[in-house]
Amino acid sequence: MSTPLLVWEYFSVFILAVIAIIDIAGAISRAKAISSTPRPAVKRVKSVLVMVPCKGLDYMLSENLDSLKSQKYGNSRLVAIVDKISDPSLGQIKALGIDFMVSRKVSGKASGKVNAILSAVKAFPNYDAYVIADSDVRFGKGWLEHMILPLNDPGTGLSTMYPYFSPAGGFWSRVKSSWGIVGEGLMKRESTRFGWGGSLAFRKSLLDKGAEELMLNSRYSVSDDICLTIAAKRNGLHIAYIRSPQPAVYSDDGFSTFLEWSNRQTALSIMGNNGNLYIGLPFYIAESLLVLSGISLSLLASPLFIILLLHSARNGLINSKRPGRRLGESVLISFLLPFIYAANLVSASRMKRITWRGTEYRIR
Repeated sequence: MSTPLLVWEYFSVFILAVIAIIDIAGAISRAKAISSTPRPAVKRVKSVLVMVPCKGLDYMLSENLDSLKSQKYGNSRLVAIVDKISDPSLGQIKALGIDFMVSRKVSGKASGKVNAILSAVKAFPNYDAYVIADSDVRFGKGWLEHMILPLNDPGTGLSTMYPYFSPAGGFWSRVKSSWGIVGEGLMKRESTRFGWGGSLAFRKSLLDKGAEELMLNSRYSVSDDICLTIAAKRNGLHIAYIRSPQPAVYSDDGFSTFLEWSNRQTALSIMGNNGNLYIGLPFYIAESLLVLSGISLSLLASPLFIILLLHSARNGLINSKRPGRRLGESVLISFLLPFIYAANLVSASRMKRITWRGTEYRIR
């Protein structure tokens, strides 16, 4: 066996060992974070405003809005916020009998969604808690009650759920479904947890503790969830992650739609936490090398080196158990994901602007 091939083998095994150690450390961290989640016993949040910003016709919009309308929680109200009275979504909002309002430009720096949220808060200022729900998300029974319960703990700044991206199209919609798993991993660790803006609840007091100022006048004004997450962490407040009932985003993405979406999501994640770039990029480059080494060495040296592919194959096996997934395709996608994540991180680190629902925003 040649010396370069031997070095390659040792290097590949070393990468596998490092990734295994990171996985074990992450599992221990997740267990601690989950076990430390507060369990309040007494309801103290009495009034809740659920805000759903709408712009254009999302895939399965009517079903998504109806899932919000069916939620029950004491003194709660649902309001849809549109950019203008001619927005295409308004027909379905009216057909479902959902209250609506037209957003106003509260801040010139803020995104359309942030302006919509601030407009609703200012129009309905007397609620104990506010909930942000995205119009492209489907919410299960009991979602609202589960979102509000953690806010009864005074040490909790906000509560959030992270969605399952349910494939409703071709191959790239299934890639998106697997891609979203990384967000669930971040949620399970207290240090990397964030508020996901598609399903996020917070007490009104968080706005007075810096969140509103960040939304109005900061480099983060483009993203509601980054502003709320930063405000909670700056005030030493817990971010509660609720695992169930998990919302669903039904996606029919093609390649170009997926690429734009994944690069935008990655750019926003880096904007919220630079560590996602500095830790994520070396990790996914290492995983990509591991996949390449597993394939190459099993062909050039010994079939035993297929063991280098087990880490990615295990992720594919887990993903294949989700609705609408097939084992072979899930394993194939799991081999592709490290390359996609690495490419997203490189592209996103260079992005100065993002396009979001037809509007361009500067992020650097």
